Amino acid sequence: MTWNNYGTESVPELDGQTSINDYLSPTAAIVPVEVRPPTDEELVVFLSGHDL
Repeated sequence: MTWNNYGTESVPELDGQTSINDYLSPTAAIVPVEVRPPTDEELVVFLSGHDL
């Protein structure tokens, strides 16, 4: 078993098989996320799915 730089197990490739990773440089998967309090509607939906 081999591991890649991301701490996950590498997927074995067959001889002659190419991967998209052969052509792309590694990049961090960072997506900006808005942090805000939930709206009243969002709270109702969230709480309706949980037993309190």
